[in-house]
Amino acid sequence: ITGEKVPVWQFCGEACVIDIREHIDEAKDGESYLIGPAIVQAWERKHRPLHRGDVVLFRSDYSDRYYKPFPAGERFVTTALRKETPGWPAPTPETMQYIGSTGVLTLGLDGASLGPLPNLAGATPRAGGKLGMIWTECGTNLGSLPATGAFYAQLPAKHVGGSGSEVRCLAITEPQLAARLIDSAKSKRVADLSVALDEDYPITWP
Repeated sequence: ITGEKVPVWQFCGEACVIDIREHIDEAKDGESYLIGPAIVQAWERKHRPLHRGDVVLFRSDYSDRYYKPFPAGERFVTTALRKETPGWPAPTPETMQYIGSTGVLTLGLDGASLGPLPNLAGATPRAGGKLGMIWTECGTNLGSLPATGAFYAQLPAKHVGGSGSEVRCLAITEPQLAARLIDSAKSKRVADLSVALDEDYPITWP
């Protein structure tokens, strides 16, 4: 389905932050460290099983370290594409399938793309798309969140026919309020208050 048809409750849930900082620059130049299912399963053994209503966030601190004004900002994407530096850590298609089997439909990471370099840049997103997943890329400041318990929301523009959108992400970390919001999201008690943006409507945006 296209972006405007994603149910609004899917844009929020309980943040489950999987820490992969130790692997941030572990790959060869021009390649990404591949986040396999075993990393997700190890997180589950340490914390709790994943289930529908969770939002899996892969924390590598990649954007915290490399998202900078140019020319230093070349390190975020361009030097990895030129095979001068390692790419961002990202999940494999098998990881997407495993996460999907838990009922999770929403993900995020602080790297440049969900797709790993060099050969899985399309395969991983396709694996998630087949399962009805949505995700955010280029997140940042994931270190401000606990491993579980924070309420996470991504707030995208509603482009008709769109395959993606610019997104502002936020989290509520105060435990009592976060728990109430997480419960509302899991119960689908969420209202969509955004108009659709399209050439056939009064407002559009390219």
